[in-house]
Amino acid sequence: MKAVTKQESWGELGQAMRALPNERWRNFVRHYVIDFKCGAATRAYPAACFASSDDYKKQNAYRLLHDQRIIDAIAEESRKVLREAHPEAVNALLNLIRDPAHKLQAISANVRKWPENKENKKQHDTTNPRRQKRN
Repeated sequence: MKAVTKQESWGELGQAMRALPNERWRNFVRHYVIDFKCGAATRAYPAACFASSDDYKKQNAYRLLHDQRIIDAIAEESRKVLREAHPEAVNALLNLIRDPAHKLQAISANVRKWPENKENKKQHDTTNPRRQKRN
């Protein structure tokens, strides 16, 4: 099996990812996009092979996140990940709908029975009583 070199994978990168100065910045973006939990930037910083003490990881990750080139690359990679995950998400939803023993089946059944016509929908009063003028 042939190993993928930088030049071979360069064509897969979008314009924003190619605009980043080096591979560590690109690795930071990849790790940040995949890790969706709180504190992802602090974890992505050392994962991208940036050396820093624990005290400065947050500050340095913050600086990277506010660089316009990183912002553009994160947006580009997020769109790419979303496109790639689309078939998996559709498959998961279909499995949920088709499995009668799934714990969310009752909720999804109620959503499917939601009234479509206007006569069956509740009419909500949208006025805020606190904002009404007092006499």
